[in-house]
Amino acid sequence: MFYIFWFTDSNILIPQNVLDRTWKRYTKLFVLSFVGIRKGRALWRCRCDCGNEVIVPGNQLTSGLTKSCGCLKLNRPNTKVHCHCDWCGKPISMKRYSYNRAKYHYCSVKCSSMHKTVVYKGKNNHQYGLKGVLNSSFKNGNLKVKNNSLIEDMVYVGEWYKGNVHGRVKAHRYLFENNYYIYDEAYFDIIDGWHYLKPKIEVHHIDFNHNNNDITNLIPLTKSEHISLHNKYREKDRDYKTGKFKKSKK
Repeated sequence: MFYIFWFTDSNILIPQNVLDRTWKRYTKLFVLSFVGIRKGRALWRCRCDCGNEVIVPGNQLTSGLTKSCGCLKLNRPNTKVHCHCDWCGKPISMKRYSYNRAKYHYCSVKCSSMHKTVVYKGKNNHQYGLKGVLNSSFKNGNLKVKNNSLIEDMVYVGEWYKGNVHGRVKAHRYLFENNYYIYDEAYFDIIDGWHYLKPKIEVHHIDFNHNNNDITNLIPLTKSEHISLHNKYREKDRDYKTGKFKKSKK
């Protein structure tokens, strides 16, 4: 182990286990001479391209941790970019990497939403005209939708279906339409060869189990008939103080 103290003499001997870096360039630093060893690290006197001289450990030169005397950091451009909101025109400041990766820049989430409703409207939207599985926001398969106290099973049948904007229909109605030949044609509207159940016709579950969509458990009723049937079997508890009916259980 060599113990060399701090000397400024350029003729100081370099230990055999230390790689000679004199007259070599590392980015903006040019190595002039060996200075010594401190805490097991070889130190080198370097001249920066700006004219300043600094002492740098050898490992920081090879790793690129130190590239100059500090002038690179001082001359680095401002990390923030000053621009204007693309919707309201308000002056804003943002980090450079955020500015570079975004096409539009906003001062708030509200401005972003308002601008997107205009910019990405109609044919300007990259998903314009793409429906069903072709649309990236499409929720594939069947969905369960809450309808008051009930959970409706929505079946995706395709964009051709005219009963729903998103090509989905209630499972019991779709099953009823698939078995149209069992029932009277007066219940259906025939459009493009498909038997659509009329809007005024509702499908009643005989056992009052809304999730039991067996074809033998379904019958067609008008809306008034459907309500009357449910009211007939609904428990009606009257509040003895107010005289009003309590909330129904079915």
